Amino acid sequence: MEICPGIYTRSGWEIEERSFKAHRFADQGTIFLVGNGHLGYRGTFSDWEADRFVALTVAGTYHTARQGWPELVTAPNPLFTRLLQNGGIVSPLNRPLQKYLYRLDLSCGLLVRSMIFRTEEGDVLELEEERFASIHCLPLLHTRLKVRLKKGGPLTLDTGIDSVVWSLHGKHFTEWNLTERDHGMLTASASTPEGKLSLSVAEGCNIVGTSPLQKRIIREDGKLLRRFSCVLAPGGEIIIEKTAAVMSTFDSPHPYQEACSLVHAAMQKSFEQSLEQQRSSWAEKWKRMDIAIEGDLRAQAALRYCLYHNLIAAPFHTDRLPLGARGLSCQAYQGAAFWDQEVFNLPVFCHTMPEVARNLLVFRHRTLPGAREKAKRLGYRGAFYPWMSGESGEELCPSYFFTDPLTGRSLRNHFNDWQIHISPDISWAIWKYWETSGDNEYLSQHGAEILFEVARFLTSFLYLRTNTGTLHGVRVLGPDEWHENVDDNAFTNYMVRFALEKAALIWKWMEVNAPRKLADLMSSHNFTPDEAVQWKEDAAHVFLPTPHPASGLIEQFRGYFDLEDIDPINLSKRLLHPDEYWGWPAGIAVETQVTKQADVLQLFSMDKTLFDPYIWESNYLYYEPRSSHHSSLSYFAHALVASWIGRTDEAYSYFTRCTTVDLCSSQNPVVGGTFIGGIHTAACGAAWQIAVRGFAGCEINRQGLAFSPSLPKRWTSITFPLCWQGCHLLIHVEKSMVRATSAPGNAQQVPLRVTNREKMLHPGETWECRR
Repeated sequence: MEICPGIYTRSGWEIEERSFKAHRFADQGTIFLVGNGHLGYRGTFSDWEADRFVALTVAGTYHTARQGWPELVTAPNPLFTRLLQNGGIVSPLNRPLQKYLYRLDLSCGLLVRSMIFRTEEGDVLELEEERFASIHCLPLLHTRLKVRLKKGGPLTLDTGIDSVVWSLHGKHFTEWNLTERDHGMLTASASTPEGKLSLSVAEGCNIVGTSPLQKRIIREDGKLLRRFSCVLAPGGEIIIEKTAAVMSTFDSPHPYQEACSLVHAAMQKSFEQSLEQQRSSWAEKWKRMDIAIEGDLRAQAALRYCLYHNLIAAPFHTDRLPLGARGLSCQAYQGAAFWDQEVFNLPVFCHTMPEVARNLLVFRHRTLPGAREKAKRLGYRGAFYPWMSGESGEELCPSYFFTDPLTGRSLRNHFNDWQIHISPDISWAIWKYWETSGDNEYLSQHGAEILFEVARFLTSFLYLRTNTGTLHGVRVLGPDEWHENVDDNAFTNYMVRFALEKAALIWKWMEVNAPRKLADLMSSHNFTPDEAVQWKEDAAHVFLPTPHPASGLIEQFRGYFDLEDIDPINLSKRLLHPDEYWGWPAGIAVETQVTKQADVLQLFSMDKTLFDPYIWESNYLYYEPRSSHHSSLSYFAHALVASWIGRTDEAYSYFTRCTTVDLCSSQNPVVGGTFIGGIHTAACGAAWQIAVRGFAGCEINRQGLAFSPSLPKRWTSITFPLCWQGCHLLIHVEKSMVRATSAPGNAQQVPLRVTNREKMLHPGETWECRR
């Protein structure tokens, strides 16, 4: 089954590329990524080098190169392996292929490359490479390479470490120290020039051959390699099994010693034993995350692909790291957390793996000092969170992000100082997590402080109009990033009100449930009961753009309806250069109603109860044709709202675009002269939400679970696990039936509602409701 051009699936548990296309090496590296939350290794061939975007990106390794931006560093490639015959590299770039298959097994994160070459001598050479990033021991990478020669003959195999890395914004390390250690282990280690970050890579290998091997160590062009030479008998085979470890001072004060120790221990196991452990570890994760679709293999594979990337981007192992907008697929967006983390990714984990959601929100508490510092620097009080946040909480978003291709001049954008909705978005996420997890400990020890600081920031940011007594958001930037410097953006103002209301409510909750912690916060940060009263009063006075009484339309921001009304296709004809940035300050979309992505519709996705279905539909019909979808985030809100208003075919179309944005490489990796390629992790999180909240019609809050399904025509059913207040459920939805099963070990009943029927589901009970 073809998912999109050149990408296939057989069972829905794998994606495959069946013909080699040399020009797609950048996309291929992204699509076939393996990772585990600690590292991401791009899906490039083992003999490729930095010029083909080979990258091993390591979590927690933020550093700024000279004249560059802060970003995660890329480590030396410890899986570098090349095969030589008659002095030439055996590669599809220079040898004819009889067979080619590149397959990513989503069930266990195993990447397999199979190729059959016709040699110059008329022989048949078979090559198979397998690779995975360990889920059981996160610093480890494993690979196995098999080479067979039908008629036999001489072969040379080089394998080791390539220290020449692809880096987007400059050189991060001093020269790499490449060494050979005991037991044939190879290592690479280096520190940043100022010595704040050290990184080490260790690699070991075992080789099994049917012919005697000669070995020697060679150094060339930043590589430290073992060179094995042999003469294979007819039908002879060489098998190489490699294990590598990557550690930094973010992980350990002694990364070099620990990397070597990990490799030494792992080499006591065979590749097959490590792979079996990998399969078992992944099976446990899929039990809690998988969504099974009956009747649509294409959608099944694409959705599982997104879930796979949700899993390998997530910091399961620590609460010191974010889930970056490109995960660990490359350095684009600097490994930083945006609003994507809270709005698109976190709901997935809230309802499947709440411990991961908690990690992400503890991370926001750890970075609260940086948010306070940003607010202070800009003249506000409280916490103004960075638009792009790394481990320290400092603002990573540069003021000059894009370059005008016509003039070569940098463009000043205000993502980092006008896009204030990032702070109330985090308040929203904390509230949603608390509602569905019941985690009072997190709320009292971490969440409340964030809510209070965000509310304090918002009261210092809002402008009071004395003639109306209303509070306004002035000079802001909403989700539609092309329209900067606007007033009263609807999404922003509604989120501001939400954050102020919830902060006031949680103050009352803390008075009853955590008075000692509240007293600590009052003492350490000068919060007062009067301030909490002010939050409630301010919430009631925030100006909220309301639906027009006749049309039902909500104006995206003040003056939006006065802008030129033109569709994206006709607007694009005004471009003077294909790489022009469309947005503020002088892009072609600024004075028009064409949006980069969903804005008003994004508001609907945050709270389904804000407006009636008539309002959803009126605004969907108006804003949908005016959205250019130049952001992968846009598909989510359009799919969700379309599913709610019964436009299931349109919702399915947007769902398909969302789930295949990376598989089909449909987003331009370079915008305004800046590389922003890699995996779109927010779209991966959005895919889960569209399937569960959209097509299955599931809404989850403190009152329980409610279902109002609207399955696509091709889907017979959808089945998925959910977690609510510590209870685990299995949900099965068909077009006319919903079935929920509560795990026997659940500690309480779960309130359910299907359309207008309600049920308290007991532990171990199954309820089937036909509509």
